[in-house]
Amino acid sequence: MRPCNRWLDIVADQLPVLPVWQAKQYAVVRDHVYGVENCLDASTVFRFWEVSKE
Repeated sequence: MRPCNRWLDIVADQLPVLPVWQAKQYAVVRDHVYGVENCLDASTVFRFWEVSKE
């Protein structure tokens, strides 16, 4: 067994849940809604005050 595989086995035995922080964000809006592209960034804080509509 390769050392990396052994390490993965140890982690799997000791850590029942491994949270994954995914930086991808998606937003779906209707026509005539603007500013959503300014709301999404790596901080994962959605800035609702940037959204407007016609």
